[in-house]
Amino acid sequence: MGRRHRDERPPVELWGAEAGAEGEVQRVEVAPGGPRWVPVVASLVVVLLVASALLSYGDDGAGDGERAAEEDEEPGASSSTTRRSSTSTTTTLPPVPGVPVLGQPVGASLLFAGGGRTWSLLDLDTGEARPFGDERNSAEPYSALAVRGGVAVSSVVGAEYRPLLGPPVLLQRGAEVLVPSGSLDSVWVGTMGIGEAWWELTLRDLTGQVVAGPLIVPTWVHLATTAGPIFERGGRVYLHTAEGSRFLAVGSALAAGGGDVVILVCDEGASCGYEAVDATSGARRTFGPADGEEVSSVALSPDGRQLAIAAYVGGQSRLRVVAEGGATLWDADGVHVDASMAWLPGDLGLITSSHSEAGAVRHHLGADGVVRSDRLAGLADEAVERVLVIPH
Repeated sequence: MGRRHRDERPPVELWGAEAGAEGEVQRVEVAPGGPRWVPVVASLVVVLLVASALLSYGDDGAGDGERAAEEDEEPGASSSTTRRSSTSTTTTLPPVPGVPVLGQPVGASLLFAGGGRTWSLLDLDTGEARPFGDERNSAEPYSALAVRGGVAVSSVVGAEYRPLLGPPVLLQRGAEVLVPSGSLDSVWVGTMGIGEAWWELTLRDLTGQVVAGPLIVPTWVHLATTAGPIFERGGRVYLHTAEGSRFLAVGSALAAGGGDVVILVCDEGASCGYEAVDATSGARRTFGPADGEEVSSVALSPDGRQLAIAAYVGGQSRLRVVAEGGATLWDADGVHVDASMAWLPGDLGLITSSHSEAGAVRHHLGADGVVRSDRLAGLADEAVERVLVIPH
């Protein structure tokens, strides 16, 4: 027999991208002519590699799953109800005459109040966009309040009700302040008092008739509930009625809706949270902690069961919606709200506006569980100071 030629290949070769669990399926080839113990060593190598891969997969897979669950879960809320905006989309929805802007009739219009005195109206039911008011709108955008069928404004002549259709109605000549009443059918209007009387406020309906007052309130007022005006003094929140001032809570009044006032309350350890206080009964409902949030705006939903919070967290802007009890329903990072924020009817979400962005943005939770942001515009796609939701 002739002598066999020497095989120069190494006794054992591993084939694959890497000798690890992440590579392709590995093949072991034993070179002919190698020592007898080579197959045993090769088998041991394979066993060790497979065991290492299984252990690595078990640890890393479980860790990733646990970390993902922890990232999705907010304190006090289950991960099944929290929705993130990492995959949200922003689209522009131009008005199309004859087509509901939001896909269904909602019985409301959007009023875009521009800093350049350019106001426009967008009917959410018909898609019609048109100018609102005269070209040199004399009303102050920040004084505008949404009321039924129109807007209450402060102008050069005083407080006016400007319906969506028809001439304006003078509510009170010379009035210097407008305060929402908690009702869509009336507003508090007032003038600066003298002496110790800081503001004299009168509740008027949309025809200008007196409903209540006048009340002499000892300080500036910018909020009110259906029970009366709300003001702060010395870190305390008060309700003012014809019987005088009544203490409600220690904290800062942030917003009001219906009969409730939303207050930021803090304990002795500087832990803060949001509470809705019934101005008549004093009953309180919590909407969870506010720790780490620098609040810019809040809005209580019309049914009083949800609270929208626009805030900065670690320098990052965020919009989140929480339910009574504090569970986060959804949140959206990067939403900058420095102009206005209002709820749309039903479960259609929120409208926000910013001085640095054109038009307004509707934020809502889609059927797929993704927070959607849809940009809306009136006649001019420009930045506006206020966007109001006006019920028809």
